[in-house]
Amino acid sequence: MTITRAEAKQQVSENYDAFVELLPGLMEKHLGQWALLRDKKLIEFYPTMAEAFRAGIDKYPDHRFSAQEVCEQTPVVMGGFSYVL
Repeated sequence: MTITRAEAKQQVSENYDAFVELLPGLMEKHLGQWALLRDKKLIEFYPTMAEAFRAGIDKYPDHRFSAQEVCEQTPVVMGGFSYVL
């Protein structure tokens, strides 16, 4: 089962907000890694976006997840496809 566009947009927004709150504490150990998030919770870190995406697909066949890079600049929301994959 996949989610609707509205659900995907909500998941992206909620995960993004949770990620931004966690970001300062992630910088030292996880800079440059990709965080997999679901339901406003940080699940795991991956070295590349592709690995985070693949893990999200494998773990969550309903596609309710997002991936965000741990970086020094404030993350930019680039739309649902970039975050809910």
